[in-house]
Amino acid sequence: LFLDSQIAKWKVGPPWNVVDKIDVYYSIGHLMASGGDTRHPTGEYVVALDKLSKSRYLSVGPTHPEAAQLIDIRGPKMELLYDFPTYLEPHYAQMIRAEKLKPITVYPLAENHKLGSIQRAEDARIERKGSRVDVFMLAVRTHFTPDVIKVNEGDDVFFHVTNLEQDDDIAHGFGILWSSDNMQIEPGETKTMHWKADKAGIVPFYCSNFCHALHL
Repeated sequence: LFLDSQIAKWKVGPPWNVVDKIDVYYSIGHLMASGGDTRHPTGEYVVALDKLSKSRYLSVGPTHPEAAQLIDIRGPKMELLYDFPTYLEPHYAQMIRAEKLKPITVYPLAENHKLGSIQRAEDARIERKGSRVDVFMLAVRTHFTPDVIKVNEGDDVFFHVTNLEQDDDIAHGFGILWSSDNMQIEPGETKTMHWKADKAGIVPFYCSNFCHALHL
């Protein structure tokens, strides 16, 4: 109920009586029910995706966080379980049981055939073709190989970075000082970054994902 800032619960089937209402804060835009868009909705929980939060959370400027509220709908009276801020206004969100998700935890190195990927230290190298420089790099706790790259002012440098880790959640970052260039490489993944060497000098690159002591 948008104008009333409420969720209404009713009995399915004639006479379709409303059996309960609960306040939300404020102006609900969408509802997310557990399994709601599936053939087997669970009838356990809904999340109110509210359009306004007003004074619910600390104000950090003219734009306020949106509000979301987890509500238990199993009993005769609905119960607010959790209230949390969200960014902007979520639309058409889905809620399913966690056991339905089968995510991978690392990218298997044996399946990494991406252009620019390497998996052995002896394959780490720097190749030049005119003003283009390709750096084939490995990242592992706590080192990049190669770790010193000499280029000319004006070169276009392409860093192909492979994260050799096969442990869960050991991502590496790759950032270049005085630059907005930055990327995160998941375990077993290869990513490429282009950087323009537009001025002379020493420019450090570093891991921007602190899995370990900061390494340059």
